[in-house]
Amino acid sequence: MKLTPNSATPCSYASALEMIDAADSIIVLAHYRPDGDAIGSCLALSASLQAYGKQVTCVNQDAVPAYLEFLQTDTCAVESVTAPLEADLVIALDCATIERLGEELLAQLSAPRVLTIDHHITNERYGDALLLETESAATG
Repeated sequence: MKLTPNSATPCSYASALEMIDAADSIIVLAHYRPDGDAIGSCLALSASLQAYGKQVTCVNQDAVPAYLEFLQTDTCAVESVTAPLEADLVIALDCATIERLGEELLAQLSAPRVLTIDHHITNERYGDALLLETESAATG
């Protein structure tokens, strides 16, 4: 996976959708110690991608906080990674730095393309493509 700072090309919504269209399997993730924006963004995007016919795995290095567990469903939940995962595309949400994704999680993931979607002005611009809207209050 291409996870080096300043490697991502800025992209439009149309370009992001082209990356998604080209992928059959997608891993969705956000930062460790997730908050409401991270969990909500992951679950909303995962549910949308599933409805779009994609095979989606939603993961995080840390468990969903108890106060956000109500957001999960039988068909859309954030999981811990216990074995290596491969997909056509990784989508990193609400995470400005590679480090905040979590070293333990990243060691388990493999994908040829990485799309980063974020709102933090401090985003390191990692991955292959970056959809960044710094004027937004949240990624979701």
